[in-house]
Amino acid sequence: MTASPSPSSTALSEEEVVAQLPAAARPADFAAAVAFAEFYLNESQSIAGSTSPLFHALSDEGCVYCANSAAWSADAAERSWSASGGAIALGRAEASGGLQADGTWLIEAPAAMDELNYTDGTGAKVESVPPDEFLARVALTRHGDHWVVFDIDIDDIET
Repeated sequence: MTASPSPSSTALSEEEVVAQLPAAARPADFAAAVAFAEFYLNESQSIAGSTSPLFHALSDEGCVYCANSAAWSADAAERSWSASGGAIALGRAEASGGLQADGTWLIEAPAAMDELNYTDGTGAKVESVPPDEFLARVALTRHGDHWVVFDIDIDDIET
């Protein structure tokens, strides 16, 4: 997994945001919400050491998880760290949730993450996070023609 290109910290237009989303994550339906949640979780892993206008465009200003991911990325950039691995796959067949009474969407699904490695500017591994399984709850809303995350909750899966 690699970070999204980030030529500048300039805000993206609606068209630029939508163009960078996987086609399966664009519609306003349950399957697309699940695909978007998976895409977003992967973006949050891959932005370490970079600024990602796409990540910011897909994150609500009040989202604590999103803010923490952005802060971690800024800290990693200061240290000249980058991330590799850490791909997250949602159990799409087990996903539940959908449109809520308040017009927002909630997606809940088991997830599996590959090993995530952080390297410094010389390429030396500085930290490693082992593979993991967890339950992801992603709260979404539509903003124009794309999804925006306003909350994420991650819980361990009891084995």
